[in-house]
Amino acid sequence: MFLGTYRGRVDKRRRINLPAKLCKELGKVGVLVLDDKDYFLSIYSEEGFKRILEGLTLEEIRGITSNARLVFFDEQGRFEQGRLTSSRQSRNNPLFKEFFNKNEEIVILGVFDHLEIWSRKRWREKKEEIKRPAELASTP
Repeated sequence: MFLGTYRGRVDKRRRINLPAKLCKELGKVGVLVLDDKDYFLSIYSEEGFKRILEGLTLEEIRGITSNARLVFFDEQGRFEQGRLTSSRQSRNNPLFKEFFNKNEEIVILGVFDHLEIWSRKRWREKKEEIKRPAELASTP
């Protein structure tokens, strides 16, 4: 189970380093899902992702896997991306040009069965967006 908030930074080659504690839980291979609506990344262990797909229709699975990538973790917690349908040799680097800038600060959130990786700036904006309706609801 993933819990907690961690800070990090995207390196100059747009790689992301995960804390060792999180890498242990993920194992050597994970599944990365790109959220192109809110622009964050979700990372599931390979087994965790399989559990999510169980019971879904083929159409629902296609929708999820179209934004999914297989990722491989090295000993330092860095990961490289490959498509779910490709072999280890066809990994792409650098990562996430459309999601993160070089040297950008990031927030890594443990959300029970997966991790979410946000740009620190976008995470602050999202928290404010979530907070506003709650404040309005509590106003008499």
